[in-house]
Amino acid sequence: MGSLMGLIRPPLRKRDMIIMVLLAMMTLVNATRIACTINKENQVQAEPREILVQNQDTPNLMWKYATSGAIWSSPALGDIDGDGKLEVVIGSNDDKIYALNGEDGSLLWRYATDNGIWSSPALGDIDGDGKLEVVIGSWDSNIYAINGKGGVLLWNYTTSKGIQSSPALGDIDGDGKLEVVIGSNDGKIYALNG
Repeated sequence: MGSLMGLIRPPLRKRDMIIMVLLAMMTLVNATRIACTINKENQVQAEPREILVQNQDTPNLMWKYATSGAIWSSPALGDIDGDGKLEVVIGSNDDKIYALNGEDGSLLWRYATDNGIWSSPALGDIDGDGKLEVVIGSWDSNIYAINGKGGVLLWNYTTSKGIQSSPALGDIDGDGKLEVVIGSNDGKIYALNG
């Protein structure tokens, strides 16, 4: 009983809870800036809408890019355009997938879906052309495979409910080609040929 009592904490004040929520959200989305407001019911509403990139050696901001929706997706980094440098790919709740230049944050391309994106992108050569593609799910029930260089749709697959999980890429059938594995809110896990 004594060890269980050690887990019990005194009640938190509303101010303390707001600070804890903000700290937790900053940890979850450490590459984004938090915009926080309190609604009429005194609930914290935080919607990160910016991607911020800082130099790891100094606190200097290298660049930022704002979307018009909340960002719950984690970024993926890879050379999707074949220039030998990293790009940043991320989904946003404004229904778009963004590919950004990793050096200066300029927009390379964006792809519009029909609903918000909480899924984090996976990057891999799923079509065997030696170049990275972007695979991501959307609340519009689709899994998207997009050409990394130009942001053109290669294929999509529709499930019966929205997708918030993130895809995994791997050769699960031993054929030497990557497959896409992703869960859907319809309760199913999908394994698709790249």
